[in-house]
Amino acid sequence: MERAVERLPKSEKFLIKERYMCEDAEYITDYKVYSFVFQPPISEKTYAKIGWKGFYKLALNMNIAVIQRNV
Repeated sequence: MERAVERLPKSEKFLIKERYMCEDAEYITDYKVYSFVFQPPISEKTYAKIGWKGFYKLALNMNIAVIQRNV
């Protein structure tokens, strides 16, 4: 998992590490990361877009199927 994260682009890797892989991950909120950890701060929409792209690429790197259903 960590090797797959290391292969991600800089902003996606930073988001995943700061939000989900740090020691206090269960106590950190998305708001704190996009408002205070990112320098300069980014918008909630940009944060969501970076996170989605990062997790999508992570799933592809780990050979996990990503299925998008159109409802």
